[in-house]
Amino acid sequence: MSMISFAFLEAMSDVNRGKALIRNKHMAREDYDSAWIIKVMVGVGLTATTFAITPLCAVYFTDERVVTAVQIISLRALFLGFKSIGIVGFQRDLNFREFSYWI
Repeated sequence: MSMISFAFLEAMSDVNRGKALIRNKHMAREDYDSAWIIKVMVGVGLTATTFAITPLCAVYFTDERVVTAVQIISLRALFLGFKSIGIVGFQRDLNFREFSYWI
C-alpha cells in the first residue's frame, strides 16, 4: 500500500536528467553540478511531499500503520537524490571498465 503512494509520486517527478547529460557530448563540470543539484532538490521535494500526504494515505487505505511505512519509504527519495551523477559520464562514453575498478 505504501509503495503505491510513493511510486506514483516518484513517477511524476522523474525528469530524466541523466538522459539530457548523455546526449550532450561536450559536458562541463557545471553541467554535472547543475544536474546533481536538481536531483537533490527533487529528492528533498519528493520526500517533503510524501511526508505531507501521508495522513491522506492513511485515510484512503483506512489503516494508520501506512503513515509510518510511507514516511520510511519516502526517505529512499532523499538518499537517492544524493547519488553520484558522475555515472552518467560512464554511460555516455560507454566506458564501464573504470567503474568496475571502484566496486
